[in-house]
Amino acid sequence: MENVALRQGLYEVRQDFKALLVEALVEGQHTGQFCDDLDADATADRLMEAIQGMVISLSLDQQVGNPVEEVWVRLDAFLH
Repeated sequence: MENVALRQGLYEVRQDFKALLVEALVEGQHTGQFCDDLDADATADRLMEAIQGMVISLSLDQQVGNPVEEVWVRLDAFLH
């Protein structure tokens, strides 16, 4: 809480990532991959929360591996 610059930087990274997720979800709606009534903004938030929770779990369990690969595996399972 004391490092304002770090918090602001992380917030900006999070917002940029969220924008990419929302864009991908909206594109998926346009191509028929997702239903039209999907709330892309809320879904992007839930996806980021799932990823953050997974990263924390991996860290607490001291699991060694490729976190990016783990994210893709879990996202694939989550989206299907």
